[in-house]
Amino acid sequence: MNRNLVRLAGPLLGAVCGVAVISIVNDSWGLVAGGVVFLGCAAGSDWIWRRKATGEQIRQDLEDRTRNTFP
Repeated sequence: MNRNLVRLAGPLLGAVCGVAVISIVNDSWGLVAGGVVFLGCAAGSDWIWRRKATGEQIRQDLEDRTRNTFP
């Protein structure tokens, strides 16, 4: 469960921190910096999950993603 929590919390934390950066910078660079923070947190949490996951968990994740695609 902790691995899934890390995977879920990363993008949420990135969104919160990204909005905070946008409000602090208050310029067009704020949008760029907020986007970089969001993408960095989302990619970092996925990287941590893949590093800690077993081969079976990665296989199950890929099967779940291909089986439950959006229309």
